[in-house]
Amino acid sequence: MSTPVDLAKYGKQTGFNAGVYGGRQFTPVFGLRAQTFGGTLKARRDYLSQKEISHYLNLYIEPTIDFTNLFWNNPDRKFFAYVFGGAGFTNLWVNRTGFPSEYETGTGILDGMTFGTYTYGGGLKYNFNEIWGITGELSSFGGFKHNDADRLDGLIEGKDKDAPVVLSIGVNYNFVEAVNLKKMAENYGLIKYEVTPNPLEMHGDSVIVTVKGTVPEKYFEKKAAILINPELKYNGGTYALNPITLKGEEVNGPGVAIPYKTGGTFKFTQTIPYIKGMSASDLMANPIIYKPATGAVDPKATAVQIRITDKFVDIPAHKLADGVIITPLLILHDEDLLTAADKLVKEKFADKEAVIYFQKSKSDLDWKLDANKKNAAALADLNAFINQGWQIKNIDINGFASPDGEETFNQGLSSKRALTGKQYLVDMFKKMAADQNATDFQKNLGGVLITTAAHGEDWDGFMQSVQASDIKEKSNIVTVVNSQPDFDKRNKVIRSMTRVFKILAKDILPPLRRVNIKVNSYQPIRTDVQFLNDATTNPSTLTVEELLYSATLTKDSKVQLAIYKSTMSQNKDDWRAFNNAGAIELKNGNTNNAAADLKTANTLNPNNVIVLNNLGAVEAKKGNDKVALDYFKKAKGLGANETYNAGIPQIAKAKYADAVTALNVKKCNHNLGLAQLLAGNSQAAIVTLKCAPAAPDTYYLLAIAAARTNDNTLLYDNLAKAIKMNSSLKERAAGDREFIRFFNVPEFQALVK
Repeated sequence: MSTPVDLAKYGKQTGFNAGVYGGRQFTPVFGLRAQTFGGTLKARRDYLSQKEISHYLNLYIEPTIDFTNLFWNNPDRKFFAYVFGGAGFTNLWVNRTGFPSEYETGTGILDGMTFGTYTYGGGLKYNFNEIWGITGELSSFGGFKHNDADRLDGLIEGKDKDAPVVLSIGVNYNFVEAVNLKKMAENYGLIKYEVTPNPLEMHGDSVIVTVKGTVPEKYFEKKAAILINPELKYNGGTYALNPITLKGEEVNGPGVAIPYKTGGTFKFTQTIPYIKGMSASDLMANPIIYKPATGAVDPKATAVQIRITDKFVDIPAHKLADGVIITPLLILHDEDLLTAADKLVKEKFADKEAVIYFQKSKSDLDWKLDANKKNAAALADLNAFINQGWQIKNIDINGFASPDGEETFNQGLSSKRALTGKQYLVDMFKKMAADQNATDFQKNLGGVLITTAAHGEDWDGFMQSVQASDIKEKSNIVTVVNSQPDFDKRNKVIRSMTRVFKILAKDILPPLRRVNIKVNSYQPIRTDVQFLNDATTNPSTLTVEELLYSATLTKDSKVQLAIYKSTMSQNKDDWRAFNNAGAIELKNGNTNNAAADLKTANTLNPNNVIVLNNLGAVEAKKGNDKVALDYFKKAKGLGANETYNAGIPQIAKAKYADAVTALNVKKCNHNLGLAQLLAGNSQAAIVTLKCAPAAPDTYYLLAIAAARTNDNTLLYDNLAKAIKMNSSLKERAAGDREFIRFFNVPEFQALVK
């Protein structure tokens, strides 16, 4: 059974107090304040005949902890719960009756009693706005020494310490300048953005983003800041650009200061790498308006950190520009590739010669002549040579006379003998054609070209025969011939050498009285059809030159490549087959295979201008423009014309003016039109592309040029042609920012749907 507390024993101890405190909130959680409060306590214990009036004044230093922000910081919060504790001192003035003397006197401020005390408690705060609020606190304080608290009411509690409880309600004033972030958020649309170019464009391997902004007057709060996080959102990812920081004129730290009264402008430029997929993208801004708690912008602070430490307002993400135009990627890799030529001599010639001899001073045929009888076999061989059916190129008939008569007479005699030889052939061809078994070849021999020539006295033949003979006086004869330029005088001198002349007349002069008949024919080889057939079905029967020649007889790149591979297999040391195969592979889009073949060719024949040119084309196709230009430069130094090839990488390097100059060697050319368009000359590009060879990419590029010049008819006509030739261009056009102004136009939609 419990005993009721006798409140009369403790008496009545009540009073009122008032105070003020001021401090600083260092973080959303931790703060420090200084507090002073005081009041009056009245106590009466009738059973002890004691009365007391105590006046006290407390001074404390108190750290504070905000529990609401400890777990979730919200700068816009209106309700806060916190605790505090601290230490200081109390000064006490008392007016008592019936108390022991030790509780009535003391030394201190204004003759009061002063002693050290501590305090602790908790509170609730509600902010009406950023400046004004109300607070309610429940706290207690007590003396560090056992008897100090007893001095307040004079009641000795033994071993226990007195701890008065203070309940206070007050008004809270925040010594800060108001920043209306919500108003800034509501008027955020007044900030105007200009992005150039819009849509964004890819040049080289990069995209240059330039953002200009205009902030109106009387918008930007002096103690506010805006963090703008631009990002390029595309299919497959997001590329974050460098943040933009705007700040009020009283905010310290980095950023663009915007005056409140006049407003201001800002500009941002950044070059970012082009990533596949950015062709369909949006440049977005993600702003956050905030008031820096420290009064300064932290350059490392992210939006996440700002939301933790500062008062803020998020602005919904919004679009700044479209991206990205990738027209520079429409390069057509049609570099001039070089092939190594074969050395096949397709026209081979064969000839056959026979001689008809004549009597001295005669030009008619005499088959009874011993020399002709002995030469019958040669004439028969000539006849057989003709009748084998080889195409005859021409027949040469040369008449000669022996140098043993008057020169003028012998000249005419050699001419008659040549005509006799020609008539001999004409009669023979007629006889062949008249035969009932004559071939078509024999019937057409009458059309063969026969040329005659009269050489007069054959002194050259005479000298050769003399020198080859065993005549003792031949040196004298040679001396006479070499020393006497007049043919008739030379003849007389030789005739005067009686014994010698008899030998000459018998052995040397008769064979010189003749006509030489020489038939020149084409020696038949494989026809082009046979070459191509053998190269594809039985390549081992052909030489390397014949294989290389056969590859030129077709335009089918697959057949060409097969022939070159056969050549490479049979002739592993011939660079030409590897080079030509590499060129075909590159045309077919097999860049790695082309590189391998050309590398082998370069190993077999280093620093060959043809191979170097083609290696440069391979590197250009791979996008290694610097390496490509190095190859082209080296090939040019060895004599190659590299103007066009070297111009193509200039497009990839965004050097459009240089590209136009180089590519201008070909007037109606896709790449020239592309360079002109990118250089800003759309009309010149249209002229060039209209006469360029028909190709889907060329029609597509012409449609882009038309879009840039607002020629709708030209746009739709050429886009239709491009899609008809390559249906995959339909999807590309549907998202190509070159046509963004036409995305909702029915005519355009009809083409790309």
